[in-house]
Amino acid sequence: MKKASFYFLIAGLLAVTADEVLYFRRLRQHYRDRVKASPTMVFVSALRGQQKTVTLPDGSTVWLNAASTLAYPVDMTDGDRTVELFGEAFFDVVAQPSHPFQVRAKEMFIEVLGTRFNVRNYPEEISSHAMVVSGNIRVSYHDQAATLHSGEAANVDPADLSGRALSLRRGVDTASAADWTKGLLTFTNVDLPGLLHDLSRAYNVDIQLIGPVSDHRFQGKLSLQEPLEEVIARLVVPYMHVTISRPGKQQLIITVNR
Repeated sequence: MKKASFYFLIAGLLAVTADEVLYFRRLRQHYRDRVKASPTMVFVSALRGQQKTVTLPDGSTVWLNAASTLAYPVDMTDGDRTVELFGEAFFDVVAQPSHPFQVRAKEMFIEVLGTRFNVRNYPEEISSHAMVVSGNIRVSYHDQAATLHSGEAANVDPADLSGRALSLRRGVDTASAADWTKGLLTFTNVDLPGLLHDLSRAYNVDIQLIGPVSDHRFQGKLSLQEPLEEVIARLVVPYMHVTISRPGKQQLIITVNR
C-alpha cells in the first residue's frame, strides 16, 4: 500500500462545521427578512442530517440534500419559473417551452426546458457543479456559457487562473448523480476535509480533526444507514492512525496519533 504523506493544519485543528453553522444561522435570518419583504417567494430548507422533496407549483420535483435551501415563486402560472439554490438539489423539471425553467446557484445560471439534472453549490465550497442525467441545460457564468447534454457536467471555479472558470466534462457517471436521494453518499477524488464536510452534513454531526492530515484522496460509495464511527473507521483508519471519540450526540473528534 502506498504510504500516505501528511500536511499540518493551522493550530493543528480542523473544525469542519463551525463556519457552516454560523452561515446557516445568518442565512435563516436573511430568509426571514426576505419573506417579509417578498411574500411571493417560498423558502424551503433541509437541515444537516435531513433531505426534503419539494413539488413546485409548475409540477416540477426538487430533492434537497442536507444543509440546502431552495427559494421559488409562490405562483408560476405567469411564466416566472426562476428558483434560487443554496446547497445541493436534484431537479426533475416539467417541460414548458414557452416558459423556460431557470436556476440561480451563486454566480452560475442554468436554463432548462424539461430535464433531470443535479446542481451543487454549497457556500463553503469554491466551485459550483451541474450534471445532466437526461435532456439538456444551458449553463452560464458571466460571459461564459455552454450547453450540456445527457452524460455531461459543468464546473464553475471562480478561482481558476486560466480565465476559463466554466469547464465541461463528458462521459460522466450519471447513474450516481442522484445517489444521495436514495440514502447513498458517493465521492470521487475528494480530500479528507472535503469528505468530512460531506459526512458532517449528512449525519448532522460536528466533526473535529486534531493533528496532521493525510493527503490521500478518497473515492467510493456508502449507505448513510451505516453508523458514522464505522464509516470513518473504514475510510480513514487504513491511511491514518487515529482515535475516534464521541463527547456528545452531535460531536465527534478524530485525533491523529503521530
